[in-house]
Amino acid sequence: FKNNAHYNALDIAILNGQKEASTFLINAGIELNNQPHRGATTRELARSSGQTEVERILKKKGAKRSYSPNFNTLLLSAPLVFSNKDFYFNLEASAAENRYGFDAALGYSIRPFRKKVLIQKSETKFYQYKEFRNSFYTRLDKRFRVFRKGNQEYGVVTGLKASCFFGGYSGSKQKHSNFILSPSAGIYYRGRVLGLALKYEYSKMDFEHSMPHFISASYSYIWRMRTAYIPQYYYF
Repeated sequence: FKNNAHYNALDIAILNGQKEASTFLINAGIELNNQPHRGATTRELARSSGQTEVERILKKKGAKRSYSPNFNTLLLSAPLVFSNKDFYFNLEASAAENRYGFDAALGYSIRPFRKKVLIQKSETKFYQYKEFRNSFYTRLDKRFRVFRKGNQEYGVVTGLKASCFFGGYSGSKQKHSNFILSPSAGIYYRGRVLGLALKYEYSKMDFEHSMPHFISASYSYIWRMRTAYIPQYYYF
């Protein structure tokens, strides 16, 4: 028997952290390969909910798992990227793939002030301008989970960001644009609705005396399309 969200009794017991009930239902012969939502199997529900002992029992009983990518989490983030000489405010949306630990993001970056920069015109001549600069970017991250308890996850993250910068200079009609690849690495935390990340980012800009070393600190709101929290109508 399944409810209107296609969860059976074992799925609900797993998502509610009821280890004894889950073990009883498995030994009683309940269906072990139910796929209630977005291709996730019962075994994967146990894994994503932190029920490692139940997952081990399901694996021993022959329960299957899916190997297709599972983008089941959306994040809205506001990263701050800064160095000792520069600062950018970002807005981004990303999709998290929780089977293999990848994040794919699109974002927009704004420098909220005009920065003094030196532009080389010849071997001996430099011009100083006040530059404004923004960018569109896409980013791909790989998460390596170190610790997990329920919906809380801690780990290490590496990534690569591709940015298309554009802007100009105060008092000049000259415009500029350029493309920058920025590798990064850091640590992250994700809960049920909140995510935090702190990363080092290497971004070599195109003006003299620029510092390529940046820190990225981000706060994220998380929306899980499949979550360990079950609304009331998911129960029998």
